[in-house]
Amino acid sequence: ETRKREAEAILAASEEQVEAKREALEAIYTNDLQPEASATISESDASDLQLWWKVEAAQVEGKTATWIIENILGKKGRKFSEGKKRLEELLKKFSTEGG
Repeated sequence: ETRKREAEAILAASEEQVEAKREALEAIYTNDLQPEASATISESDASDLQLWWKVEAAQVEGKTATWIIENILGKKGRKFSEGKKRLEELLKKFSTEGG
């Protein structure tokens, strides 16, 4: 199921997005990540990573934080502040620039 979603996301992505993801994966594997270590990634971390890829792709396209919160994280109206916190968490967890 996860692999299917990842494949669909890749097929829907632009060439630049695919290249950015490929480089990120290459960096992970060139840092001597052991296969058994990657197998221990929790389902929540995997879903966070998949969500992060969508956020990162939107950032590359020049989308605003508001657009990302409303359209990718699905937090509109009263839940907007919840989405803002979630975006900050993702930025802290995955951004190489630290947010």
